[in-house]
Amino acid sequence: MTRAADLAGWVDPDAKVPVDQILEHSRETAEKVAEIIGRGASEHLRRIKADLGEVQDLIMLMQLEKGHAPADDAITLLLQLRRDLETLRSI
Repeated sequence: MTRAADLAGWVDPDAKVPVDQILEHSRETAEKVAEIIGRGASEHLRRIKADLGEVQDLIMLMQLEKGHAPADDAITLLLQLRRDLETLRSI
C-alpha cells in the first residue's frame, strides 16, 4: 500500500504519464513481493511465486516497449497478483 501511495504521488494528472517510473516501480514492487513470498513454503505461495517470476520477466520486457500501454499492463499484472494474494489470505 505504501508503494502504491508513493506511485500515486508521482503522477501529475496534467502532465505526461511517467511510463518509465511506473515500470521501474512495478519491477521493484514485484521483486520485493518475491522476497517476501520466498519465505513461505505452502503450495499456494509456491504457485504465486512461480507466477510472480513470470510477472517479473514480463515487466522487464515491457521496459523495452514504448508508449503508455506497457505501464498499464504492468499495473494490471500487479493488481492480479494482489488479488491472488488476497484470495490466498482468505483461505
